Amino acid sequence: MAEPREKRPFLSTSLLTLIGRAGGMVLPIVIGYFYGAGSEADAFFFAYAVILTLVGLFMPVFEAMLVPILAEYRSEPEKVASLSNGLLILSLPFVAAVFILVGVLLGPILQKGSGFGTESISLVTGLFWEMAPLYLFGITVAASNSVFYTHRLFWFPALSPVFRAACVIGSIFFGHVTGGVHAIVWGLSLGEFVRWILGLGVLFKQSLWRWFVGWKEIREKARGFFKQAAYQSVAFLALHLVFLTDQWFAAWLGEGKLSLISYANRLFQIPHQLALAGFLQIFLTSWSHKYHDGSKKEFRLRVVKDIRIVCLVTLLISLVLFLLRGPIVRTLYGFGGLSGSDLEMVSSLFGWLMFGFTPIVVNLLFVRVLFVLQKSVVFCVQAWMQFFLNIVLNWLLVSIYGLQGIAIATTAVSILMTLGLLGYLKFHWKSSELEN
Repeated sequence: MAEPREKRPFLSTSLLTLIGRAGGMVLPIVIGYFYGAGSEADAFFFAYAVILTLVGLFMPVFEAMLVPILAEYRSEPEKVASLSNGLLILSLPFVAAVFILVGVLLGPILQKGSGFGTESISLVTGLFWEMAPLYLFGITVAASNSVFYTHRLFWFPALSPVFRAACVIGSIFFGHVTGGVHAIVWGLSLGEFVRWILGLGVLFKQSLWRWFVGWKEIREKARGFFKQAAYQSVAFLALHLVFLTDQWFAAWLGEGKLSLISYANRLFQIPHQLALAGFLQIFLTSWSHKYHDGSKKEFRLRVVKDIRIVCLVTLLISLVLFLLRGPIVRTLYGFGGLSGSDLEMVSSLFGWLMFGFTPIVVNLLFVRVLFVLQKSVVFCVQAWMQFFLNIVLNWLLVSIYGLQGIAIATTAVSILMTLGLLGYLKFHWKSSELEN
């Protein structure tokens, strides 16, 4: 029997997400105040973008792709925990190998084709290696979150980022003088470790997790999981390379430009992350249960209705934040190390990004429909199309509009990709009805 709709805790999860992300909202303001827009901040933001790209290859595999698989066993907590533990253990050697390979190649690649000087390249590579704990703990957090989401416990994943942000802000306040941007890295790594330990403690207390792996069940599921994971990791590589490419183009425009677009992007990430943690994961879990428990027609109708509501809500949010972009930027960054022209540029960039907020969120929902349908190949193809289209539009628009061209390209690509996935899903559902 399908789960009742009223058990989808959008309001409570959104409120907890707001609390959990409150520290993240303050964090870019703190970084802007202490580090401004210069070569040291540029190096940190680029190294952090590389780490986010790598984490982004594997974190969604656990937080999104694994949930529909675990949903089949949600009435057996021990089996859910066992599958999550076992698949994480089998993934770690590959996860570590990818990190080491990128670390070895990062310096030579930057020397041959980036806008960074020798000193900045050395700082970028050093910061990258320092973020190894952040990378590994981030992926283990994702694995434990898959157990939370499977059992409809959204509150801790929504709230837990506040612990990481608190560690980072404390590290910056007490360590920025002696450690410079390294203090940010120390806080990020400590914070992700704290999130992981607290998450396991909550699951253990509720009898939803323990140190156990049933290798027999793992062998039965591993091949299918890693086949889907391979396609999805390649797809997420493309999506995160889009973000890294934006940083790359910004670095070529001169010192401080990369920091400016990073500050604008951090503002955009506030509503984006609220959407991601506040209701996208709830939809994924709900749709996964609906797909397994109900008819395919009921699943489709539920998805269509949910997405229409999300469109209306996100359009309203986008309009309000776009109209208030100037006051928001001046309020949050006006007292730090950014000049008046810097603030105007951040405001413009933030405005262009907000134009693309609704299509970006709807695109994320379409992708989660693909996860439920296990259409990883389709997701992979559209992700790489998005990556190459982003490069082309960046190249064209940066030459015309400068730094703003990067934000314009991001919005344009999001609209085109969302329309493409809409067309595919309509075709898929129409074909399914004809077959039935």
